Amino acid sequence: MKRRILAWLLAAATLLSLAAAGFAADTPTVYVAVSGDDRNDGSETSPVATLQRAADLAKAQTNGGTMAVTVSVGEGKYFMTSPLTLDESHCNIHFVAQGEVILTGAKTLENPQWTEEDGLWVTEAGAGQSIDQLFINGEQQILARYPDYNAAQALQGCTSAADIKARSAGWDNPAGGYIRALHQNKWGGNSYKITGKNSSDSLGLSYTWVGDNNRGAGLASDSVMVENIFEELDSEQEWFYDRETGKLYVRPTAGVSLDGAAVECAVTEELIHIAGIQDGAPAKDITFSGLTLENTARTMFTGTYIPLMRGDWCVVRSGALFMQDAENIRFENGVIRNIGGNAVFMSGHNENNVISNNTIENIGSSGVLIAGLPDSCREASFWEYASPLVPETAEKYIHKTTIEDATVGPAKEHYPKGCTVSNNHIKNVGIWEKQSSQVAISVASDIQVLHNTINVGPRAGINVNDGTFGGHEIAYNDVFDVQRETHDHGMFNS
Repeated sequence: MKRRILAWLLAAATLLSLAAAGFAADTPTVYVAVSGDDRNDGSETSPVATLQRAADLAKAQTNGGTMAVTVSVGEGKYFMTSPLTLDESHCNIHFVAQGEVILTGAKTLENPQWTEEDGLWVTEAGAGQSIDQLFINGEQQILARYPDYNAAQALQGCTSAADIKARSAGWDNPAGGYIRALHQNKWGGNSYKITGKNSSDSLGLSYTWVGDNNRGAGLASDSVMVENIFEELDSEQEWFYDRETGKLYVRPTAGVSLDGAAVECAVTEELIHIAGIQDGAPAKDITFSGLTLENTARTMFTGTYIPLMRGDWCVVRSGALFMQDAENIRFENGVIRNIGGNAVFMSGHNENNVISNNTIENIGSSGVLIAGLPDSCREASFWEYASPLVPETAEKYIHKTTIEDATVGPAKEHYPKGCTVSNNHIKNVGIWEKQSSQVAISVASDIQVLHNTINVGPRAGINVNDGTFGGHEIAYNDVFDVQRETHDHGMFNS
């Protein structure tokens, strides 16, 4: 009840702020409802069912972006089979939640038929799915792992390479499992996809690196864990999904029945994707107020990692809220939670965007990641890198120490500038990816990070990867209980 009241208050506050900004009370409105139908016209008495359909109806009423249109999003949960996609044609559209509105990347299993044997519950979830996180009655479950979950340790439970090797000898076929470890110098993490067994390896496994660190693929032999292994489905709240058979296995808390439980499987990685035309018309003047984004799939084993300049970081250019070639985008008065990758990613050209007054918590990678493209720089410079990493520049600059192009200013406008992250509570980030922060900045200009509460994370609370282009204002932030798992960072790192 308290959450519902708060959601209505935030919606009212948004309407007041829109009015203060000059939007008339009779602004055209398109209505969305969970009970709607995309064949409807979007009127109050005939709402559509999806935000995508509403956005496409709204853009037809903006007169080329010169008139504001409101999308009124009715209370309820909207499963996003794919992200809400907005481009340069969707300008001057304002999405306002009416009550508690949730955009989720997790689909609900409809009427699962459970069978129970020796403490394991089994149901059919459909073969070939990309299920990466599981929620039962809203509570996140634990992917079958060794060692067992331990919140007090790095990686939420870790052990030695020798222990993993002894343990893996008893696994029938570990292909499809994952290794997560700290970097060999504990500069963030390194992760790997298991392809089989290899008795000569230090872990007794064969595997490929995903590329999630800019300083090499080595792992710390005392800080490693393995997950998505059927034989390790031995502790309460653990789960395993067999893609070939389509069976979902769960070991619930002792005495808990799954009959009638709400079961949600995370399959969608992004929920809102905003992208205009590079060096052309941007997507602009779009507002989201009062929305909750939740329960997305992880990107660490599906995305492509790219190295950031002159830092330890490699990132996947993806986020629950992703923006590129976008201007005057506002996400405010909302919640972003239980996200598999980055919560917010401002990639490439972004200008005057605002992330304000939100709760951002339980995030797999970074909270707000702001990173321009290296072609903004005249002579981008990288550390040495190994496959599968490939920098996003046409030319491979390694340890460049001389300047040949002394022209003042950026080479291209492919970087964020004048953006603001303010008055947010950003908590518990880097659950999966240890090269992460609550707020991270690279190749950007004049970014304001103000009045945020930042806590719980494996590395620095605020990280500035490089000196390009600077002019940032970072002030009045309360940063604590970070740098919990890795070495050589602190509250703030640059």
